[in-house]
Amino acid sequence: LLAVFSIGVLIFFFHHVPRSILISNVVANIGGDLDRKMEYLFPQAIGEPASEVARREPEPEWMHAAFVQAEKAGYLESIDEAGLVETARTWDATFRLAYRPGDFVSAGQPLVWVVPAAVAEQMTGKVQDAFVWGNQRTPLQDIVFLFNELIEIAARALSPGINDPFTAMTCLDWLGNALVGLQNRTFPEAHRYDADGHLRVVTEPYTFAGFADIVFGRLRQYFAADRTAALHMLKVIADVGAGTEDPERRNVLAQHAGRLYAACTALIVIEEDRTALLSRYQTVLGILKSGDRQRRLSDRYGWLDALE
Repeated sequence: LLAVFSIGVLIFFFHHVPRSILISNVVANIGGDLDRKMEYLFPQAIGEPASEVARREPEPEWMHAAFVQAEKAGYLESIDEAGLVETARTWDATFRLAYRPGDFVSAGQPLVWVVPAAVAEQMTGKVQDAFVWGNQRTPLQDIVFLFNELIEIAARALSPGINDPFTAMTCLDWLGNALVGLQNRTFPEAHRYDADGHLRVVTEPYTFAGFADIVFGRLRQYFAADRTAALHMLKVIADVGAGTEDPERRNVLAQHAGRLYAACTALIVIEEDRTALLSRYQTVLGILKSGDRQRRLSDRYGWLDALE
């Protein structure tokens, strides 16, 4: 019975391994992780949301601040946000974080700026304990890490040695799916307050424009040289923008569409390809500039069959 069971496990193993290393499955697994991490991290709060009274409080004079330095070099894996807020409240201080999770920090670099400066030395140990270090980037709190994994696969797929635009397009689909999840989400503010309404932590928050630049800005040079890939990027931009209610975010997407089209005209010389790109670019701009969400969605799916 054990021999039969072992043979069954071996057959399953031989079946499972080739499927697990298929590039489409690898990309889908990373995309699924990215989707779940988005739900976990956004909106991500540090302290309590600011009251209207707290919003009118001036920010400290950071030029007179002291700093807590990093005790060692490495990648910042995670930050204990609640611990930082509690430490700042205990000492009646305000912190300004110098790095985000995923950043590489050299030993001795300013890690946290502290006001008032007189209490910085006394709380050094507590502050340093709130930071977790590693030898490499991890997706624990570093959401950009998962973006970069898909971007790296897409960039390599479009390299001259591989020339696989469809794998790159699959990666962009999952990246676009992440942006769709963020299209109308409220991002955490830079200024975070404790339960009493006092400013405790100042961060460098993520923004929709920043994520859009990570996806479309970093991939533009690779997608612009391939007609099929460039058309697909314009499609993904339209997908993200069609449901986006914030006109500023749609304007960000329109700027990326314009930069992509400009790069395409410099790299693609066949006139028919340029005409197809211009037609899609103009359609995408029309969708992004419309103020009616229902019309944007209707227009987006109205031209799908004709252009795909």
